[in-house]
Amino acid sequence: MQQRMNFTDSSELLTPQAFEEIKNFVLRRGDRRTYRNFDSHNPHYRFKHFDVFFGSDIGQQNITNDPALSDFNQLTIYDSSAEIQYYELILVRKADVSKQRSWLRAGMEEERVYLVDVYDKGLKKMQKTLMNYLEQLRNELTSSTS
Repeated sequence: MQQRMNFTDSSELLTPQAFEEIKNFVLRRGDRRTYRNFDSHNPHYRFKHFDVFFGSDIGQQNITNDPALSDFNQLTIYDSSAEIQYYELILVRKADVSKQRSWLRAGMEEERVYLVDVYDKGLKKMQKTLMNYLEQLRNELTSSTS
């Protein structure tokens, strides 16, 4: 039986448009790195204090995360030196629910971004610290495209 993980709509912290901008930046300027056993060759970018990885919206059907096969709807922020090391954000695009894309949970709505509490760290605590990562991310994206 699959465990239901807690999640919360975080579209006010990270809009779907901003999610897409980050994804496009990582695909353009990043590299590929495997960070889990589920899949490999994930789109990756090393920001100043943390790493960002993307996962395919069709899961292991695109085990090598080839952008020609599918898009990316899972953004993971990883900070090895932090109390909470992993932040998983899921983008639900239009029609994703009917297509049963990977990473979606019951109750998620289209055109929203969700923070998922994979390791039971507490969504309120995670949202508070997530804001700091998103601010750093936006600053670095802005300065690198200037």
